[in-house]
Amino acid sequence: MPASDQGTSLTYINANTQISGSVSRSGCALVRASSINADNLVFSIGSHRTTPSTPSGCNEHFALSIISSSSVTVYGMCGTYDNGNIGLGQSILYDGNFHQLCVTYDSSNLQLCVYLDLYSPTCLIRSNPLYNTGSGDVRIGWWPDGNRGFISSGGGLIKSVALFNTAVNQTCVTYQYQNNFAG
Repeated sequence: MPASDQGTSLTYINANTQISGSVSRSGCALVRASSINADNLVFSIGSHRTTPSTPSGCNEHFALSIISSSSVTVYGMCGTYDNGNIGLGQSILYDGNFHQLCVTYDSSNLQLCVYLDLYSPTCLIRSNPLYNTGSGDVRIGWWPDGNRGFISSGGGLIKSVALFNTAVNQTCVTYQYQNNFAG
């Protein structure tokens, strides 16, 4: 995954070899965004055939998108919460600074949580079918059908992404944050 200012439209072919089936999964990204980035993808994990506009993509991708200065969407839920805003409790994503966004899904209790920096997470219980992302590409800043690409103008940048084949908690989020912002 990118470890420095490498851009925002990157593909790691077949990088997803650990996150498949109904296992838990998580991703943390260090991102700087502005209003230009509304509904832009930060990362997407899924199969080669996964697109957001076809039924084959239902529950077969796990993607994080910035919606506004205070909310995100986790695509690939294909149910009650898919394509819906998840409020972060803070309205700071467009402040010109880098922020850490983490999303984690625990398959044992169906809980999906989104963390912004070191604030308390926003969590929900995912009532639709388990994720079933297959081995495939990991995309930073875009997905296969080309829409919702992360725009790097206006200061927008995805600096790093870390993926996990397990659910993460506040301790892990704090560790990632401290490493991301270490001077």
